[in-house]
Amino acid sequence: MKKYLFILSFPFISVYSLSSGLDKNEIQDFNKQCLDASTNHERRIFDALSNSEYINWSKIKLIDTVSRLNYTDTVLEKKEGSDLLTCDLVINYQYDDKDIVLNSSYQVSPKNNHTISRVAVTEQAVTDFIVRVMVN
Repeated sequence: MKKYLFILSFPFISVYSLSSGLDKNEIQDFNKQCLDASTNHERRIFDALSNSEYINWSKIKLIDTVSRLNYTDTVLEKKEGSDLLTCDLVINYQYDDKDIVLNSSYQVSPKNNHTISRVAVTEQAVTDFIVRVMVN
C-alpha cells in the first residue's frame, strides 16, 4: 500500500521540485558569479590567517581554489525572498611543506557583484587551518 501511494505521489513531488528550483541557465550564470567572487573571499581568509598570532603568514602558499554554487542554500534563500547566492569554496594551501585544505562558504549579491564573507566563517577557517597544521 505504501509503495502504491508513493508511486501516485511521485508526479506531484517531481512537479514541485522542478517548479521550485533553478533552471540550467541560471545555474551556469550563478556558478560564474560564484567563481568571480571566490578570489575576494579567499583573500579575506588569507587576511584572517595572516592576522593570527599562531600562523607565520610568509609560509602560506596558495595552491588552488575551487568554487561552486551551493544549490540548496541558494534555493532556500530565494524562497525567503533574498536574491543572495550562496557559494562553497575549497582552498588548497601549502604551509611549511604541509598540504592544508579548507572548506568555506560565502554569499554573492548578483545585483552589484558584492562578495559577502561572514566574520564567523573566516574565524572558523583560521581555526581549521591551525588544527590541520597541528594534525599534519
